[in-house]
Amino acid sequence: MKVLVIRHAVAQDREDFKSFDDDLRPLTSKGKKEFEKVSRSYKKLYPDVQEFYSSSLLRATETADILKKKFKKNYKIIEELRPESNSLALLKKLKNSKKNFVAIIGHEPSLSRFIGQAIVGQKKSIVELKKGGACLLELSRIPKIITLHSPKSILKT
Repeated sequence: MKVLVIRHAVAQDREDFKSFDDDLRPLTSKGKKEFEKVSRSYKKLYPDVQEFYSSSLLRATETADILKKKFKKNYKIIEELRPESNSLALLKKLKNSKKNFVAIIGHEPSLSRFIGQAIVGQKKSIVELKKGGACLLELSRIPKIITLHSPKSILKT
């Protein structure tokens, strides 16, 4: 199974939004525009993604909405992608999906911890995902990171 791990695009600054519910913190207009471009590259590189999963937080669903338009596929909200969720629970959920290639949209540092759990069996960050960046994993008998993308690097492709 392959998993494309995508961090949500650039969102409103946490400090500017601190009097509101953080679950409702949206993407910036610049973040949306940049991710529109980035998502075109993801579509070219990974056209075979079968299913998308997103965190329920607004910035993640707004990122998933952009991907939805490019891939012409709906996404499912799963609680295992919330920032405070358990990496092992997410890994089990994905392995039970019966899909060969899925994409997940979530948050740091939980996505980096998930990658650590999936690759080395420990809930520790082994990569840093930039906002709008992605990491392609292969979860086979010997799990591995296939590639790591920052938004800047993906736009050069």
